[in-house]
Amino acid sequence: MPSVSRVADEGALLMVSDGHRAEQGQNLVELALVLPLLILILAGTLDLGRVFYGYIAVTNAAREGARYAASYPDQTPTAVARALAEASGSGLSGVTASVPAPANGSVTATVSGNFSLVTGLLPGVPKSITLTGHAQMAVLTGP
Repeated sequence: MPSVSRVADEGALLMVSDGHRAEQGQNLVELALVLPLLILILAGTLDLGRVFYGYIAVTNAAREGARYAASYPDQTPTAVARALAEASGSGLSGVTASVPAPANGSVTATVSGNFSLVTGLLPGVPKSITLTGHAQMAVLTGP
């Protein structure tokens, strides 16, 4: 059976049972010191995954615009609309797309959008970043 001793400290009694009670306070202090770092690592991991998803979204939108412009070279405004429609719902703001008229047998589409970071609330970390996707395809000629 563990020994229990009582120590008087300015009118309060502190129970010490082989050091277990004193270690509970130490564990709480250690948790308070490490928890902010763990939350920061979690938020950074979350942002990394979300940025990767956003990059895939703008790249797919550029690919869609280029594919449409390669199939229908005379309809670049529709290709821009298709690229913007593909990027909608991706969580990006201020999405822009450009699909210039085909030149030298190929067409290039560019889609850009602003991405808000969760960790942007921290000092020294940008609140948002711009993601840009490019796609180039050969113009398809009819059969």
